[in-house]
Amino acid sequence: MSTEQLLLSLKSFTKTSEISIRQASSTRELEELRHQIFGKQSALTDAAKVLKNADTEIRKIIGQELNKHKRMLEDLFSQTLREIRDQEFHTSLLNDQPDISLSPQIPSLGAIHPTTETIQRISSIFAHMGFQLFDGPEVEKSIINFDALNIPPFHPARSMQDTFYLNENTVLRTHTSNTQIRTMREKKPPLKILSPGRVFRSDSDATHAPMFHQIEGLVIDKRISFSHLIWTLKTFLSLFFNNSALRFRIRPSYFPFTQPSAEVDIAFEDGSFLEVLGCGMVHRSVLQETGIDPHLYQGFAFGLGVERLTMLKANITDLRPFFDANQNWISSFNQL
Repeated sequence: MSTEQLLLSLKSFTKTSEISIRQASSTRELEELRHQIFGKQSALTDAAKVLKNADTEIRKIIGQELNKHKRMLEDLFSQTLREIRDQEFHTSLLNDQPDISLSPQIPSLGAIHPTTETIQRISSIFAHMGFQLFDGPEVEKSIINFDALNIPPFHPARSMQDTFYLNENTVLRTHTSNTQIRTMREKKPPLKILSPGRVFRSDSDATHAPMFHQIEGLVIDKRISFSHLIWTLKTFLSLFFNNSALRFRIRPSYFPFTQPSAEVDIAFEDGSFLEVLGCGMVHRSVLQETGIDPHLYQGFAFGLGVERLTMLKANITDLRPFFDANQNWISSFNQL
């Protein structure tokens, strides 16, 4: 076949292919045309085969024409394919009738996690007492997490067994007291703050977890006494457990950042007691470290575990389900 004949054949094939593509009415027809136009048996392929043995000058002429016709057909094919797909999609939407015989899919309702609900309840009680919420970082400098709270380097709480160290000077906070230190440094007394949040300790069993929630309170003002602390905790516990006759006791204890320090126990119907929180008067060294004059101001602090109070109120004996994300379990303890 001469060069002239090949070019005429190529033009004729292109024109015929163009008409066929424009007349296609479905993606299936276009798929069949794709094999005919661009497949191994098409005129485009025949022209490409001729190029292998043709002279340089003829190869240049045929190659230019071949690329021009092939590119034109490819563009037309792609455009037509998009138009037909859009048309088929809109047609399917119009023809898609719902099957009213199917049972309706009713989405399940979520529930507030018991931990979240307890935090909200505790925060609400203390808000009515005038406490303000403050939040602090979970990744903390050890100097704020320990030293500023009068916890010396040799204290057991600073050991690797109890604390997650990210490096020598950075830890995952072991309590939310870091928020109190930051607030005392940034704001002037009087202060009345509540700091809920996640804390981290290297411990795990049925009643302990490496991550749990804690809420700490702090009051700094002139003429604050231990009696103010007792009244605050008694009022809180009575409201939280909905029991105005709730019996509790204060036992001497030790915390590096308070002096004197105490633990609070609540009584059960059988006469037994269980510790629910720790408290005490803010240590003078903590006040001095944060820039507060201990001769002018005094204060008290307390801390409690959110999961522990939730377990007591809802009669839960195992801490681990709190972190299992079981929707049925969470829903069963809604409205604590």
